[in-house]
Amino acid sequence: MENNKSLGLQFKIFVLLSISILVMFITIISYMVSHNISNSKEKGFASTEYMVSTYAKDIEREMASYISMLKTISLSLKNDISNASVTRQSHAEVLGEILKNNKNLFAIYEMWEKNAFDGRDNDFIDTDYGSENDGRYGPAFFYDDNTITYDKVYQEEFDANPDYYTIPKDTKQLYISDVEKDDTYTGADTVLTVSIVEPILDNSGKFLGMVGVDFSAENLVKIVSDISTNEGMEGYLINQYGIILASTNTMNIGREISSIYNDNANQIMNAVENSIRYSFINKIDRHKMFNIIVPLTSLKDDYNSIALLVSVPEMVIVKENIINAVITSVLAIIVLIIFLIIINILIKKSLIDPILKILHVSEKLSSGDLTSYKNEALSKRKDEIGMIFNSIQNTQNILSNIIKQILDSTNAMENASKNVSVGSADLSNRTEKQRDDLKLINQTMTNTLKVIDKTTNDIAVTNDKIQVLTDSSEHCYNLSKESMALMEDITKATAEISNITKMIDDIAMQTNILALNASVEAARAGEQGKGFAVVAAEVRNLAQTSQESVKNITNIVNNSIEKINEGNSKIKETMDALEDITNKAKESSDIVSQMVESSTQQDASAREVQSAVNSVDISAEQNTALVKTNADIVIDMEKETEKLADLMKFFSINK
Repeated sequence: MENNKSLGLQFKIFVLLSISILVMFITIISYMVSHNISNSKEKGFASTEYMVSTYAKDIEREMASYISMLKTISLSLKNDISNASVTRQSHAEVLGEILKNNKNLFAIYEMWEKNAFDGRDNDFIDTDYGSENDGRYGPAFFYDDNTITYDKVYQEEFDANPDYYTIPKDTKQLYISDVEKDDTYTGADTVLTVSIVEPILDNSGKFLGMVGVDFSAENLVKIVSDISTNEGMEGYLINQYGIILASTNTMNIGREISSIYNDNANQIMNAVENSIRYSFINKIDRHKMFNIIVPLTSLKDDYNSIALLVSVPEMVIVKENIINAVITSVLAIIVLIIFLIIINILIKKSLIDPILKILHVSEKLSSGDLTSYKNEALSKRKDEIGMIFNSIQNTQNILSNIIKQILDSTNAMENASKNVSVGSADLSNRTEKQRDDLKLINQTMTNTLKVIDKTTNDIAVTNDKIQVLTDSSEHCYNLSKESMALMEDITKATAEISNITKMIDDIAMQTNILALNASVEAARAGEQGKGFAVVAAEVRNLAQTSQESVKNITNIVNNSIEKINEGNSKIKETMDALEDITNKAKESSDIVSQMVESSTQQDASAREVQSAVNSVDISAEQNTALVKTNADIVIDMEKETEKLADLMKFFSINK
């Protein structure tokens, strides 16, 4: 249903807008078509004139390139002659290179006045660089079967074409010939050429000779022939004599324009000679033709004038403009369709879609959904749609805040009721448990008092035993101290024994030395000393035995000293241990004394606690009855809160 409403509104707006635009469009197109057809001739004439001007400029550029080249050659020759810097042969070679580098040229040639080039005509009579009669200089290069060939200009050639020489000589200006088939040279009878001749003048303006080129007229013919690409159009390139130099129909080349335009020949020639634009309408084979003459003004001088004449069927002009009008109408219809589609999209985007979004918000509001609907585009609109959307949003936000506060209060009440209910039940349980715990505590305190009494007695007995242990430790410490003194005396005596054994060892060593000396002396005495030698040997043996005994005694004494030192260390360790035990025993005795005092205080405190527990037990019984009453009240409040929360679930709000 929602979509049907939106589509209906959108369709109505679209239809009304489309009809309005369509009526306006039909009116405008009708006017444009009728106006375009009525003005089609004028537009066609202007369009044709512009087209002909374009072709004329192309022809001007084509011929101007050759004219510029000739003027450059003429100026160069004038300088060369004045400086006498060239010979006939070297100059002829330069002309050959010029022809070679310009593919559109068919021939290049010169003809000089008598002795005008180098003053040596008599030296060149009937040579390659002089005429057969008077030796005048007249070099010529041309293409013969695609090969550049040199030859001199013969007098009969000038006699056959006097304008090539006499007109530039008499006028001292450029000369442009008619288009013709050049049959002067072998193989050239099929070539259409145009000749351009430039006079060579010295600094004073005296005529010295002429330089000319024959160039192919094919480019001119091609430019003019391009005009015929338009249906029924004819083009003619005309010179000042009314001769057709180029035409869309090559059969007309060389004819006089008057043979085609009998009735308008004078007007045409007047326009060509005076380089003015001229247009007229005539009939050819019962068809009206629009004719326009455009002069090539850049080629105009006192003796040369060229113009381009183009003839266009009037029907072609009208037809073309009608086609343009139809095309314009079709394009306009396409533009209109695109415009209507864009308008439809814009209507949907700027009007229908926002209305649907506002309707969606309203439906959410009516169903209790108060969640926020964010839309920056709608909220920023300043028109009625934006105002409606913002108003609904404000209403939604206000209701959402109110419902949110109610829900928060309801949830708080519900949670509080549940917490109180749970707390009451827990409190009741804990109160009951507290009563049981208090009874247990009371019994435990009675047992604790008994234990404290017994602990106090045991601590007193322990204190007595620790005192006896302390006395015994002190006695042992004293005995160890006396043993330490005795061990020091033994150590001193042992040291004296060690000294005595060392003296005995020294005596035995000296005795051994004396016995050795006595044996030596007895051996010297011979037989008389044998008895003394025996005595000396025995004394020596006795001394050695004494030394060994002394060593054994020394080892025993050293071992005894080591054992005595170890005994001293052990006795010292024992003394340190006994001293530590005595100190610990004294500390333990002090602690036990403190424990006796603490135990007495604990007994008194425990009796006070037992009395307090009895009082708490009485209060716990009273609390139990009160907690049961509160629990019943909380259960009723929790039920009412749940009902209110169920009612609030109808609304949906932002979390």
